[in-house]
Amino acid sequence: MKLVLGIVAALMLLLPVVSADYLYLYPQSNTSYSEWTPKGCSLNYQCVDENPINTNDFVYTPYDDELDVYDFSFGAGGFSGTINSVRVEYYAKRYSDTHKHVNFTLVNWGSKVESVKVMLGSSYTTHYFTHYINPVTSSAWTWFDLQSLGAGVRSISEGGGFVARTRIRVFYTP
Repeated sequence: MKLVLGIVAALMLLLPVVSADYLYLYPQSNTSYSEWTPKGCSLNYQCVDENPINTNDFVYTPYDDELDVYDFSFGAGGFSGTINSVRVEYYAKRYSDTHKHVNFTLVNWGSKVESVKVMLGSSYTTHYFTHYINPVTSSAWTWFDLQSLGAGVRSISEGGGFVARTRIRVFYTP
C-alpha cells in the first residue's frame, strides 16, 4: 500500500494538476538561465516545483542581475478549448532589507518579458502576474504556445531573494 501511495505521489509531481477550468504547470527542467543558487536540491527547478509548497528547498541570490528561468514546456495532448489567461505564480521573499527587488520573467518562443520591479517582503508571499494575451506574440494564447513556455525571476538593482515555488496556472474554457 505504501509503495502504491508513493508511486501516485511521484506521478502527481510530474504531471500537470487539472481542475475544473484551469490547470497548473510545474517546472520540468532548468533552462540556460540558471544563475540563482539552489538550496536543498541539486537542480534549480527541483527547488521550486513542489505541490504543496516546501520552504525547506529554494533558490536564492543576494546579487543584482542574476536570472533563473525554468522550462514549463507542456504537450497539450488531451486539452482543448480557449485559453483565457496564463498566470505565473511565485512564492518568494526578500534576501535581506537591502536585497529585495526582482522582476518576474516569462519566456515564450525564446523571447523574455519581465514584470515591473517587485519589492519582496520579509515573509514568503505569493506573487502573480496574469497575461490575458501572449505578451510575446500579442495574440491570444494557444495550446501550441504552451510547448515553449518558461518562467523565472531576475534580481535587479538592490536585488535578491528566495523563491520556494514557481508555477503556471492556465485558465481555459473547455
